[in-house]
Amino acid sequence: FKRLALTDFKVEIPRMAKKKALKKALEDSDVLAKFAASNWGKKLATKVDKAKMTDFERYKAMVAKKKRNAEVGKALKKLQG
Repeated sequence: FKRLALTDFKVEIPRMAKKKALKKALEDSDVLAKFAASNWGKKLATKVDKAKMTDFERYKAMVAKKKRNAEVGKALKKLQG
């Protein structure tokens, strides 16, 4: 269980539950939506979105990042000197 990570989200299920009961309990408790709204879930969603980006989208992101960093650098220089 090296890659097992516990969360605060909990689903009440009976012992020896069948697959149908597990699915129903998971849907009723809305745990997946709660996890998606958590910081960890958002980080995973961002990772998936980044992996789905096309070459052009990656290029646009790089250009936007360069532009933003240039603006930050100008503002920092203005504050320092």
